[in-house]
Amino acid sequence: MTETGFGPGGYVYTAAVVPSAPTVEPDTPTTLTVTPGEDENPAVTRYAVYNATDGLYLDADGAGTTEAVWRTKAEWGTITATGLTPDTAYTFTVKALNQADVETEFGPASDCTTSGLSSDLVAILLTVRKASSTISAPAFMSGLPTSIRLAGKSLNELGFHVDRISGLDVPRVVPDEELVPGDHTWQIRDEYFSPKRIVLEGHIHGSSAADLQIRLAYLKSFLSTFEGNPWRSTAPVRLERSDLPDRHWMVYYDAIDLVEIIGKRGLSSSARVRVAVKCPAPFAFSNEVVRVVFAPAAGTFRTIDLGNAPSDAVFVITGSAESPSFSVGDSVFHCDFSGGLAFTDTENAVQTGTYTPEENEAGAYRTTETGTGILVSGTDTVSFTVTGNKDDGSWAAVIAPQWQSTARETDAVILEHCYDTDNYLRLYWDAAEDRWVFRKRASGADIEVSSEPQAFTAGTRIVLGFTWDSTNAGGMKLYINGQQTGVNGDMTALASNPVTLTLHSSEGAMQPEAVIDFAAGWSRMLSADEMLRIATDPGTVANHNETAAYAGTLGENDLLTLDSRLKTAELFDISAGTRTNALGSVTGSIPILVPGRKRTASDRTQTVIYSTTAAAKFEVRYRRRYL
Repeated sequence: MTETGFGPGGYVYTAAVVPSAPTVEPDTPTTLTVTPGEDENPAVTRYAVYNATDGLYLDADGAGTTEAVWRTKAEWGTITATGLTPDTAYTFTVKALNQADVETEFGPASDCTTSGLSSDLVAILLTVRKASSTISAPAFMSGLPTSIRLAGKSLNELGFHVDRISGLDVPRVVPDEELVPGDHTWQIRDEYFSPKRIVLEGHIHGSSAADLQIRLAYLKSFLSTFEGNPWRSTAPVRLERSDLPDRHWMVYYDAIDLVEIIGKRGLSSSARVRVAVKCPAPFAFSNEVVRVVFAPAAGTFRTIDLGNAPSDAVFVITGSAESPSFSVGDSVFHCDFSGGLAFTDTENAVQTGTYTPEENEAGAYRTTETGTGILVSGTDTVSFTVTGNKDDGSWAAVIAPQWQSTARETDAVILEHCYDTDNYLRLYWDAAEDRWVFRKRASGADIEVSSEPQAFTAGTRIVLGFTWDSTNAGGMKLYINGQQTGVNGDMTALASNPVTLTLHSSEGAMQPEAVIDFAAGWSRMLSADEMLRIATDPGTVANHNETAAYAGTLGENDLLTLDSRLKTAELFDISAGTRTNALGSVTGSIPILVPGRKRTASDRTQTVIYSTTAAAKFEVRYRRRYL
């Protein structure tokens, strides 16, 4: 008989032994320690620890999870199960997994009960009637350099010294993808209505272990008095910070957790505590209602100071006024030629300009990178009639000059916004110096800002912009492709609002011969990053002004009240002494106040109100909001 050699080999893993019961020991009112028991499995065997009471496995950090987490016994060591309920019995068990990923059944279980705040208080309450209110915390738990007040009571008075706050500054709104423009314009998403949580964490200190327990119980009792669901009738309470005295949050109590006892349990007089409250609004409210009162003339602007989040507002117009109308927002007009020679004015109405090309089509439409542009040359004039802001404003234009920078011998006016010959804003090419110039003529006096000498070839696409400001020490600034290239601190305002936009001036040789892709103007200054965004993607520019108009006449001292939150309109007839619902006579939407550019290093912003018609008085009432 002849034997062969061995054939191909194979292997199979033996099943793992069902684990023994784990060791479970008390830790804090919200935690237990769990150690897998000893068994005959090899060191490579992996285990999953299961909290049978809550129906959750433990992950590597001791938190509950629905999926089994497999680790070796050495990796588990002694794990602290977190997120448990005080004074509650828990059952833990373990199962094993061999190298072939075959699971065993759960092994024997072990039970343990978390400690509870209330379990230590029964005897104490018989002898201690009230926690001391005069003790001070040790230096190591002095907390933040600010105090927290809930429902008018300082948490420091309860011995709770907060040293960490999270959630107060997390916005529940996101930046708009369009330049409306401004760093602080917002789209409201569904999450805007989701309660966020503010978590206060710090130390609580008593004069003794017994006093600590009383303070913990008193703190929880105090907090639970304003527990509630934000969508039910339970009223929230104010949360205030001493370092932000001008605002507050409206919150509900959510939970209190004892994080750890500082020192030996039963003897320590200090503990670390975490308090969570839920805030149904994503912002803080100002402590005061702002009232802005002015007497508007037709076609005038008024700047409104805001926080950095949208604010509801009440608008009160006092007669006499004929068909009063107003707009809220920053964008004054926008010319992109997508619908021919058209623009959107302050009231979001589509208007057309005046354009009469010569017989040989000296001005013609051209295809550009962002759509339709227009080539202007010869003696033609492309103009629009629209009111700008004499005090603050910005212009941005995307152009493609049809000349080479060093070849042109005459100046070229690209854009002019004019009230009269003594008051205008002009952007032009200085052929002698090969540079761009922004000129402001105010009451006959010329002030200029110019760039460094520029070099470009014919057809080069260039984004030009300029800003002027008489109210915020911004002065005059010139931008090329999103970069500031010139500045002048002059803050002289024009004598009156400019009303005519001309894309080039019919001044003989001063013709641009340039394809103008689009031009956009604002009633306030743009920032450098906004100009850069225009340079990168001019298609993001949009006019989102909100306009409200009343079809009727307000008699002397009649009051028209528009509420953006309630979406109501009420007319008070002073002569008849009656109040009537006027919503049916209001066209457009009742606007909220949406922040525009951030004006200072603080969290204040501004927006602009444009009054289309005159009125005896215009009042805006609102409460600033802060993210």
